[in-house]
Amino acid sequence: MLLFGMQARADKQADSTRVTPLLNTAKVLEFSSPDSALQLANLALSLSESIGYETGIASSNLRIGHIYLTLGNYREAAPYLYKSYTIRIRIGQQKQAVGSACLISYV
Repeated sequence: MLLFGMQARADKQADSTRVTPLLNTAKVLEFSSPDSALQLANLALSLSESIGYETGIASSNLRIGHIYLTLGNYREAAPYLYKSYTIRIRIGQQKQAVGSACLISYV
């Protein structure tokens, strides 16, 4: 049983390490290929949600919201930015929450 628990934790860590490269690539593509960036950010969000990776969920929501801001779709951006903000506050990442709050001010 202990071995299974250790394997599950290792799988979760391996999956969480996939989230950051997806989001970094989405950030790079945001202005040149926003549709691709949105697909990558949504993939990062799905992966983060499937493993319960709160930081990844917050970061993915922030990136999706930022992409929608870039596209001028403020109505679509708002819920993602707000979700990022509330998760950051809940998990004690106040510094990162300020970034989300700044972007919410554009909506």
